[in-house]
Amino acid sequence: MIKARLGGHLEYSRYDYVLEQAAIAHFRKHKNSIYHFVYGGKNYNRLAQSAGTNGNKIVLTIHHPVEDYEWMFKSLDHFRRVDHVTVVSRNMQPFWEDFLGKDNVSYIPYAVDTDYFVPAAEKKPGTARKCLFVGSHLRDFDSLRPIVENILNNNSNVEFHMICSDKRCEGIAKSFKRAFWHRGIDDDAYKKLISESDIMVLPLKASTTLTAVLEAMSSGVPIITNKGGIEDYLSLDSSRVFPVGDVEGMSNAALEVLGNDELLASMSQEARKRALKFSWPNTVNKMIELYKSLLEKDGV
Repeated sequence: MIKARLGGHLEYSRYDYVLEQAAIAHFRKHKNSIYHFVYGGKNYNRLAQSAGTNGNKIVLTIHHPVEDYEWMFKSLDHFRRVDHVTVVSRNMQPFWEDFLGKDNVSYIPYAVDTDYFVPAAEKKPGTARKCLFVGSHLRDFDSLRPIVENILNNNSNVEFHMICSDKRCEGIAKSFKRAFWHRGIDDDAYKKLISESDIMVLPLKASTTLTAVLEAMSSGVPIITNKGGIEDYLSLDSSRVFPVGDVEGMSNAALEVLGNDELLASMSQEARKRALKFSWPNTVNKMIELYKSLLEKDGV
């Protein structure tokens, strides 16, 4: 087992330490304020020592799946000193409700900039269909290769694009003529590649929320993926979801959608519609209501 760092957990870096030191200094000088760590599993640790002072409240948003905690954290004690935790998928709620109490945990979905990530204009006739894979964390690379092979071998009008830092994608790209590996691309190229894709094919080992999935949905890209927390963000009309490791199911679903123009168009529209439910204004409003409730507890 990988041991967490002495600082408290594996991902806590020098940058996180500096960031938290600034938060601690501010915390000690102010009263009746809320300090929200948007990546609470990563950059919250030492502020726990000041919890409960000056009427201030500590809120964390937790992204990592529960299965990661054993190797990530040396101890979970610092989490006991927060006022509220928000989780980004419902499959995280049972653990945190048992840990902190049901009243101290909320499910508030993660968000996407639906004004920035938008569907592309109609594709030119005769252009190849594009499948998209994004990311590396908790991706199922053992399933990715055979999925790519199945799709490309059974539809000659498909390209498979992988945006990923993991060199296993390089190996896949070298093995198949119509597979492409992208790394280190800038924001404009990233946005363009997503919006020009027809479907996202994303084999996963586990999940909570996934930024790339929300960005794809907002761009009108249907999702084919595996069961997990990400299901909170998907709809039956815009996605296909399979058990972890179901290579055949994911491959066949991708081929079905890519081979049916009417189905693809319908799923694309539904993906965009579903993504609008997770726009930043919607999530911000939920956060504001949470902040109000925390301050009202103390009559602030």
